[in-house]
Amino acid sequence: MSEQQGLDVCAEWVFEDEGFSGATLVRPGLEALRDLVAQMPVEVVLCYAPDRLARLYTWQALLIEEFARAGTEVRFAPPCGACCATPPTPAARRAAKPPSRTDSGRSPTRT
Repeated sequence: MSEQQGLDVCAEWVFEDEGFSGATLVRPGLEALRDLVAQMPVEVVLCYAPDRLARLYTWQALLIEEFARAGTEVRFAPPCGACCATPPTPAARRAAKPPSRTDSGRSPTRT
């Protein structure tokens, strides 16, 4: 991904949280990244997808703002197709269903 962006990234600056859920901000890789950004100038943070940074949108916004205050830009990889596609959440699937035929949710009365 860094090559596609025209950036050189040394191996020690690759942070991964394998086995840790993005549902928490307490992850070894994320904490190391946050410490690095706080200690020295980091031009860009590359991330595969927003949900890899954090599952909750509010936490994504918090992290992006934290990095921006340090002068660091956050970039996400463009989707590359099925291999990187994030499946929709159950809530997104429910929201995408067509609405029922009645506004009240009750079956229409036949006369």
